[in-house]
Amino acid sequence: MRNLRTILGAAVLLGLLTSMTGCLGTMGLDDLYVDGGLLGPQLDVSPQLEVTFPEAPAGAYSETEVMITSAGDVPVALETVNIVGDDANMFAVNDLPLPLMLPVGGQMPVRVFFEPQAEGQFRAALEITTRNQSATTEVLDVIGQACRDWDEDLLCDNSGPPAQDSGWDTGL
Repeated sequence: MRNLRTILGAAVLLGLLTSMTGCLGTMGLDDLYVDGGLLGPQLDVSPQLEVTFPEAPAGAYSETEVMITSAGDVPVALETVNIVGDDANMFAVNDLPLPLMLPVGGQMPVRVFFEPQAEGQFRAALEITTRNQSATTEVLDVIGQACRDWDEDLLCDNSGPPAQDSGWDTGL
């Protein structure tokens, strides 16, 4: 009799859940839609488009902060936060306690460092991977510029070396 009550209670609960959200057997948590929004993990990264560093002298470093926020209705399982791309060696992120579960509304700051070893403009990407029911990857461009002759009040001049006077009078 006890087992029958347990089975009956589970059937009533399952019936209640399916009447509210549809057939749970074919949907995962990431796919449940209700009035007013999407249930499931959602990641918000700020700034949204790119991380741009101010010009810096070659051999020095600068840093900025990117904020990762769990914006959905369930926690986000953060798996990795990495710098990837051709110029990835010019950038770095601080050590993070990954993997971790970011609670609903929770935020995690990520320090991104620009460490140019040469002059020029460098591009990479900040890649954030989650491990919820359907794994997602957020990618944010990271851009930095470094110059050899740097002054805080002046902009980098990457147009090349100054033109040399050949001494010839061209008549122009």
